[in-house]
Amino acid sequence: MFLEVAMSRCAVALVVVITLFLSACGGGDTDRRRNDDENACVPSCQDGFSCVAGTCYVRVQPEDCGEGEEFDPSYRVCLVPSCEDTVQNGGEEGVDCGGPCELSCEDEPVEPTCDDGIQNGGEEGVDCGGACGLSCEDEPDVDPPTCDDGIQNGGEEGVDCGGSCEEACAAAPSCEDGIQNGGEEGVDCGGPCEQACEIPASCGDGQVQGEEQCDHGGTVELACAYGEASCEVCNAQCQLVAGQSSGYCGDGVVQSDEGEGCDHGGSPETECEAGETSCQVCNAQCELVDVEVESGCGDGVVQSGEDCDHGGSPQTSCAYGEESCQVCNAQCQEVAGRVTGYCGDGVMQPAHEGCDGGDLDGATCTSVGSAGGALSCDASCELDQSACLDVEIAELTSGFAHTCVRTTNGQVYCWGRNDDGRLGDGTTIYKAQPTLVPGLSNVTKISAGGYHTCAIQQGGTLSCWGGNQTGQLGNGTVVDALTPTPVVWAGTPPVVTTVSAGSTHTCAIVSGGQAYCWGSDESGKLGSGGAVPSSSPLTLPTPVSGLADATQIHAGRYHSCARRQLNGRYVCWGRNSYGELGDAGYFGSSSTVPRQVDDADYISGFLSGPYVAAGDRYSCARGTFGTIYCWGSPAYGQLGDSSTPSTSRPNEVFGGPGSADFLSVGERHVCAVASGTVYCWGSGQYGRLGLGDTDNFYEPFALTMPSAIDVQVGGMHTCARLTDGGVMCWGRNSHGQLGDGTQVDRTTPVRVQF
Repeated sequence: MFLEVAMSRCAVALVVVITLFLSACGGGDTDRRRNDDENACVPSCQDGFSCVAGTCYVRVQPEDCGEGEEFDPSYRVCLVPSCEDTVQNGGEEGVDCGGPCELSCEDEPVEPTCDDGIQNGGEEGVDCGGACGLSCEDEPDVDPPTCDDGIQNGGEEGVDCGGSCEEACAAAPSCEDGIQNGGEEGVDCGGPCEQACEIPASCGDGQVQGEEQCDHGGTVELACAYGEASCEVCNAQCQLVAGQSSGYCGDGVVQSDEGEGCDHGGSPETECEAGETSCQVCNAQCELVDVEVESGCGDGVVQSGEDCDHGGSPQTSCAYGEESCQVCNAQCQEVAGRVTGYCGDGVMQPAHEGCDGGDLDGATCTSVGSAGGALSCDASCELDQSACLDVEIAELTSGFAHTCVRTTNGQVYCWGRNDDGRLGDGTTIYKAQPTLVPGLSNVTKISAGGYHTCAIQQGGTLSCWGGNQTGQLGNGTVVDALTPTPVVWAGTPPVVTTVSAGSTHTCAIVSGGQAYCWGSDESGKLGSGGAVPSSSPLTLPTPVSGLADATQIHAGRYHSCARRQLNGRYVCWGRNSYGELGDAGYFGSSSTVPRQVDDADYISGFLSGPYVAAGDRYSCARGTFGTIYCWGSPAYGQLGDSSTPSTSRPNEVFGGPGSADFLSVGERHVCAVASGTVYCWGSGQYGRLGLGDTDNFYEPFALTMPSAIDVQVGGMHTCARLTDGGVMCWGRNSHGQLGDGTQVDRTTPVRVQF
């Protein structure tokens, strides 16, 4: 019995989690080789890591260091200062030799000099790593400029390549090289000569303003820092451009001025050539280090000094499924192996798993042959198709304590309460999961009411089933029907275009626009036009007085509403104790004829709106532009305004989505869909709002759930049709109306188990 229309809202959530890993030597793709003289680890760390004292640390920025840590610029890592970490840091005055405190840190193993590349001893300036005559007191910045400082300046006509003067200025100047040189009067913009190179007036003042992307503050940046394979710099026009790489460990070029003794070109060397028992290799820090191979390692026999012997093929990885293990490395030492994956690590291993956690490798219910639904991963890392659907849902409807769907092939499934046969399966047994309604085919429209259900078949034939105490099945009796029963018409049956099942009555529109209602005429909700409502049920379809141009109709609990075709206006009839008919002149009275909703001409977007619906003591409509209006009793917040008294004037629902794509009205709560997001407000009893509690809400609140196409509000529960093809329900579940196989109330959405 409960409403459909819609609204729009965008929601964006972004959460970024950054995790830094520290890996011991031998972890990942590293090997560890023991040097007897230095007792030092010579690893090959993964890209992005530096080895310090036998451990691989992730490279970071200075600001990433935590309390008690110190950034070491040589390795670009955060370290807790120690006189045994082989790095001069903390309060150490000498060079840290990596031994016990009583052997190092105070006694310097090497006499400090001004050409050892480290500021130590009594040096007051920056140690430049050259001859003493180059001075540690003078600042390292070169001034005046020279042709080998890596920047084109001075009187240079060519491009300064940063080498010796004889090698440097060889490149011919060009107006497209991004450097002002040759006879250029402007700043070379790096494009064709005819393009202008204008510099913003404020460029160089150190403040980013106007169209500037950056501001170099007077010193143009051209090159990336050592260690950066790429970067952005601020050029002479105060634009961010790609900087010139000045080199890094692993680029295949030895930057001796940066302390490189070698450059491995991307693959650090860790082992000697076959047959060599000792050699020098280039490690991950571009340092030449000595490597010795112990005799016998790799022969398959554990000998003195060996923990194990790999027999020629060093082990590096744990077997699949192991979260940790010990392996035999290239030095015949037992070390922690690299974990290659296991079920539960969140990464699918195609050779062993069909999925892992949320990683389904792109699989969906559709790709595995189902019509729709939600594919998931079980605890064994196999695809779980239990929430996939064998049928494709085309329409959803919710009654007081039951729910039904129509499939694209014209079949109907229902579940929930069934003591009066409202599920249509020929029994009176409650069903907590969808059950096929037999005998129906080519169904084009369905509607679930308080105690009964109706369906239109292709060609316009209308059938109803379930409770019939007030004649709401329209077959001339007041006897319940356990299976679909045709509605009986006076004369030739008309072509029925739409139907709405209310609590104890039913309304429909036939071809041409004439509206009919039947069942209980309590408070005049059938609209028969009599002087007073009928005290007896009208068990056959009865024309609604003066409503021959209806385009949409909705049967509520004690009143009904419709939209007229000729002027697009809304009309309602039946009880008006709370202003639910929208006619202030009839407030407190009932009407057996349609009354026009007041003030429609004065509310922007209200006139000619596509949908109107009747709840219990109130009504709602969706205007032309997606705005939702409600009127009547605000007792549970369904008018969207806690301060509004009972009113006949349509009240715009504030605080919710401004443009609804779909709207649905129940007895005491309302829900809508906007751009795939479901919003609900009103009574929260039994969790029917889906917000995780049972509180009432006086304005629309968004639910946390998958994207939805439409929503259907029942008596004390709600269901939504999802874009993935599935259905989710929430609220009261006393009779299995949520379809999840239980009778447990849910305050948040759960999937229907088809």
